[in-house]
Amino acid sequence: MAVANLLKLAILFIGFIGYLTGSQQPEEEIQSVQSVIQNHRDRRSIYLNAKAPILIAAFITVPISVALPAMKGRGARSQTDYNVTKVPYSYDDPLFASQLQKIDMYMDYLEVPDDMCRQRFICEVASSPKTYSPLYGIFKKQLSTELEVKKSYFSRFFRYYNAMLEGKRSATIKTDDPSAGCRTLYGTCPTDIEETINMDVLHIMQFLTQKFRIEFADTTA
Repeated sequence: MAVANLLKLAILFIGFIGYLTGSQQPEEEIQSVQSVIQNHRDRRSIYLNAKAPILIAAFITVPISVALPAMKGRGARSQTDYNVTKVPYSYDDPLFASQLQKIDMYMDYLEVPDDMCRQRFICEVASSPKTYSPLYGIFKKQLSTELEVKKSYFSRFFRYYNAMLEGKRSATIKTDDPSAGCRTLYGTCPTDIEETINMDVLHIMQFLTQKFRIEFADTTA
């Protein structure tokens, strides 16, 4: 298990390094620098205020195609031929075709082919945004819309959209166990989110996002 985690981290770091070289160059902002030149030409002093903040900001773009496979956990199942028609009368709303295409891609990276498990995953991510950052931001981006979402459980976009709403609702009902509502609603899926993703890799990624300005992007778009 340790070897597998190291391999995943190696993949993640390779992605960081590769895209760092293509990102904007680091910027240095040094504040409160005072230089005082004495009247005597041969006596010059430069004073630096050690208490002033020094910000070194590195802008890094990490492809989602690198980040998500690296987070795949032990509970992820081998990808099968997934067909949405396995859900009776399910359809894809053409208004949200591009969002669904990306969600499908993300779930493929994580090897979550089952529709009910996808709903549970999205619900649990939404129930604890900080715990599951940056996953929350990645999926929220695709499930946020100003368009009217037709309430129909036959609509695949609505099911995922609603799963995110249910996750937020679950967190307000039981704060000590925010994902409890998700397990109840989507209990036919036996896979917990912490089996679907590798929490060790996620925690390291969260640490890196605190140290660098990291953006997760769809490089295939």
